[in-house]
Amino acid sequence: MKRFPGFLLLVSLLVGCAGHSPLPEVAEYGLPAPATGASSLLRTVEISGASWLAGKGIPYRLAYADPDRRAVYANSLWLAPPAEMLERLLGRSLAGEGKSAPGVCRLRIELDEFQQVFDTPQGSRGELALRATLLAQGGAPLGRRSFSLSRPAGSPDAQGGVRALGLAAGDVSVSLRQWLDGQAPEVAQACRVP
Repeated sequence: MKRFPGFLLLVSLLVGCAGHSPLPEVAEYGLPAPATGASSLLRTVEISGASWLAGKGIPYRLAYADPDRRAVYANSLWLAPPAEMLERLLGRSLAGEGKSAPGVCRLRIELDEFQQVFDTPQGSRGELALRATLLAQGGAPLGRRSFSLSRPAGSPDAQGGVRALGLAAGDVSVSLRQWLDGQAPEVAQACRVP
């Protein structure tokens, strides 16, 4: 019984010390606002992501040391899973979502890569890869194309990766718009409101 009060004293000290150590602050990041305008072909943009992109962690890969291993930053998160953020960004920039959509087609996108890749300990880039399928109103595929973009990161940390991925997302928006605008006349006709 004499050991019990000593145990309580030890627990009290540990709890008191733990209460004074600050928890690390978690930074949350989003993607930049999309460019305005909309494709005349689209009503909606739908994005699904690879299973490893389902969470809000900001992924990185040390290509110079262990190219097959992915990790996430400990104290940095996306505001939402990458596919969700990109769907919102591309929905606004390509389909004019939130306004009356001009077309009847859907753009289905499968997000394969959205990560920071370190080629050296101090040199990294934001890497984005996706596959896009333009679907007619009834769901028939009208066109497919893969996109892979990379932008250098200004710093070898989560903030640098986020900025590089934001730039890559802006670039893919422009590339998708150019692809949609370059569709054959019969495809464009199939996507226009009757």
